[in-house]
Amino acid sequence: MAGASSSAAFIQNVDKLLGENDRSFLDALVAFAEGEQFHEGESELVRLDGRKVPVLFTITFPPQSDEDHNVLIFVVDITERRQAQDALLAAQVELAHAARVATLGELSASIAHEVNQPLAAIVTSGEAGLRWLRRDVPDLKEVTTTIGHVVAQGRRASEIVTRIRTFLKKAPPQRDMLQIGEIIEEATALVARELAKDQVTLTVESQHDLPPIRGDRVQLQQVLVNLLINAGQAMAGQPGSRTITLRAGSEDSETLAIMVQDSGPGIQPEDLPRLFDPFFTTKDGGMGMGLAICRTTVEAHGGRLSVASTPGSGTTFHLTLPFSQEHALP
Repeated sequence: MAGASSSAAFIQNVDKLLGENDRSFLDALVAFAEGEQFHEGESELVRLDGRKVPVLFTITFPPQSDEDHNVLIFVVDITERRQAQDALLAAQVELAHAARVATLGELSASIAHEVNQPLAAIVTSGEAGLRWLRRDVPDLKEVTTTIGHVVAQGRRASEIVTRIRTFLKKAPPQRDMLQIGEIIEEATALVARELAKDQVTLTVESQHDLPPIRGDRVQLQQVLVNLLINAGQAMAGQPGSRTITLRAGSEDSETLAIMVQDSGPGIQPEDLPRLFDPFFTTKDGGMGMGLAICRTTVEAHGGRLSVASTPGSGTTFHLTLPFSQEHALP
C-alpha cells in the first residue's frame, strides 16, 4: 500500500506517509485524551512514489488494565469504495440535470413569455425613438430616454437568458458561500409566470440578515423550483383561493429553516411514506424523480427535507440546512 520495497524502506519513510496538513494523528490523540476506546477516520496515505491512496484507519485503545498499553490499528485501502462513491455522485449529477431539463420543458411557455416581454418593450421603445427623431425638430431628450429604455430592457432579456442557462448548466457541484435570500429570489423568478398562469398567489416571507449557507447555487435553486412547481400543480383547477407561502428563517443559531406551504387538496395518508421514493408520483405523466432528487440534494448539503399534509388542508414541505460555520469566524 505504501509502495515500499522492504520493511526497512517502509520504516525509514514512515513519517512521510501522511501529508503535512493531515489531521489523523491529532484526531487520534484527541480521542485518546477524551478516553474513547475506539477511533475511526478517513485520510490519504502518501506512497513513496508520491501517489495518494485513500484509506480508512481504525484505532482501538487499550483498557486501563492492559499493562502493555498496546493499540490495535487497521489501515484499509478504500480506493474502490471512493471510486464507487464518485460514480454514484456523477450519476446523481446526471439525473439532477435531466430533471432540470424536464422542469424547463414544463416551463417553456412561461419562459417564452418572460423573454418576449423585454423584447416587445425594446421594439416599442425603438419605434418611439424613431418617431421623436423624425419630427421636424427632433426631440433629443426624448430620444435619449427611449434609448435608455432599450438598453434597460436589453439587459433584462440578457439576465433572463443567463438565469435560464445557469439553471440548465451541467457542471460538478460547487460549494460556495450563498445568501438564501438570493436563492429564493432567483427560484421564484423562474416560476413566477407559471404560477401566475394558474392564478396562484405566491407570498415570500424571508427573515433579514440570515447567516450564509455553503452549497451549490443551482442545486438549491432546483429544490425550491421543484417544490414551488409541485405546489402550483397540486392546486391546478382547484376552485377558490390558490396560495403558496414560502417562509425562510433561522430555526436555531446553527440551522436555516425553509417552509413551502400550499392551500391545495393535500396528500393522501397512504402516499405520504412513499412520496420521496424514486419513480413514485401522484401526477399523470410525472417522472417521480423530482422529490427524490430534492431530498438527496438537501441531505448532501447536510440538511433534511420532510413533508406534512392533511387531505383537504394543503401540504407543507419543511427544509432545513446548516448555516456555514465560517460566518462565525472573526
